[in-house]
Amino acid sequence: MSDEVEIARIERGYGKFLVVKIATWKDSNYVDVREYYTEKESDELRPTKKGIRFSYDLVEEIQDALAKVKEHVEGAS
Repeated sequence: MSDEVEIARIERGYGKFLVVKIATWKDSNYVDVREYYTEKESDELRPTKKGIRFSYDLVEEIQDALAKVKEHVEGAS
């Protein structure tokens, strides 16, 4: 059984969102970052194939990597 909790929804333009969720599956926690779109007919939010799911154990390493990305981009400006 998989349980999911939405943590953040970031708007990326009309009807498109980047959604961050925590998912639990087989007693392990995962982070899911995925692009979603709003279906025109039903107005429901639907996931796309564009995204990544990784073990919660990697969160600190990914945070460090993203901080380095930010430093690099801001330093290049």
